Amino acid sequence: TDKEYHVCAIQHMYPMSVGQSSGSNNNNNNNNFLDSEMVRCMSDKDKNGQTCSDDNRITYSNSMTQCGIRIGQSKPEDTGRWTFTVTEYVGSGSETSTYKSIVIYTFNRTIVDLTDDRDSEITRDIEVWYNYDENEETYRSGTGGYEQVEINCNARGGRPEPIITWIINNDDRKSFGEELTNTEADRIFDARETLGSTYDSEGYIRDKESKLVFTVDTVMLEYLANNYGIDTNPSSGQFSFELACDVDQGDYGNERITRNINVRRVYFEDKLRASTIGWIVGGVLVGLLLVVLLLVTLWAKGAGRLCFDDSGYDNANDPKRRPRSYAQR
Repeated sequence: TDKEYHVCAIQHMYPMSVGQSSGSNNNNNNNNFLDSEMVRCMSDKDKNGQTCSDDNRITYSNSMTQCGIRIGQSKPEDTGRWTFTVTEYVGSGSETSTYKSIVIYTFNRTIVDLTDDRDSEITRDIEVWYNYDENEETYRSGTGGYEQVEINCNARGGRPEPIITWIINNDDRKSFGEELTNTEADRIFDARETLGSTYDSEGYIRDKESKLVFTVDTVMLEYLANNYGIDTNPSSGQFSFELACDVDQGDYGNERITRNINVRRVYFEDKLRASTIGWIVGGVLVGLLLVVLLLVTLWAKGAGRLCFDDSGYDNANDPKRRPRSYAQR
C-alpha cells in the first residue's frame, strides 16, 4: 500500500472445495465452502515473522506498507486463489479496504494410465495384426485393410502441467509427441493432446491426455526396422516392441508407463507365387523347344534331309526345277 495499513486479512480456499456448501450460514462472507478446507490469517505490521494461527506453515512477511506471506512445506491444496484484504485508516475514524488476488500453483504429482479407444484401461500387452499377406499379395481372410490402433495416455490431476511424449524401445532420442518435432515419426504416429476433466470449478487442477493413433502397415514396419533394428518378418510370425508414455513434470518428477506391442503377421517366405512360377517354367520350356527345333532344322538342312534343300536347282532348265508329270515317272 501507499500508506500504513491497519490490518491484513489473508484467505485461501482449497481448490477442491470451491463451490461446496458448508451446510450453514454462520460465516460472514458470501462464499459457500467447508470451513475445515479454508485458510484464514489475520496480520498487521507488528506480526512480521510470526505464523498464522490457522496454518503454522504460513509465516508473515510484513512492513509498514506491505503485507505478505511465505508458505513452507507446500501442499497440493495450496494451489489456487489467495486473496489479500488490506484495511487502512483514512481519518475521522473511517477505513478503506483494498483487495488483491493472486493465483499460485503448487506441485501435485500426476496419476498416469493408458486407455484404449473405449476408455478401458490397458493393463497388459497390446496384440495387433499386420493384415497384409505378402505371399498371396492380398489381405488376410476376414480383413479388408490394415489395422488401426488408438492408445490414450492420461496424466490425471498434475501440477505443474506435464509434458507428454511417446518413446519406442527406451530410445529417448527418437521420442515424439505433439509438443515435439520428429518428422519421420510424425508420418506414422499421430499424437494429439487435449485437456480433460477439471477437479475444481476454476480449473486449477485438470487432466491432460495424449491420444496416439497409428496404422500397422508396411510404412510402420519399415520405420521400425530402419530406426530400431527390429526384425519385422520373423519366421515365428510375431515381433514386439516397447511403447512408453513419458509424463514429465520438470523438477517435480517424471512418470513413465510402458506396454509391449505384439505384432502378428503371416511370415513372408520371399518366394515366387505358384502362378508366377508356372509362367516362368512354361516360358523356359517353350524357349528350349524352339532352340531344339532350330538345331534339328539346321542339321537336317545341312544333311540334305529336307525338301527345302535347294542345292542343284540353280538351272531353270533342270528337270529337278519342274514337278514330275506322270509321263516322267
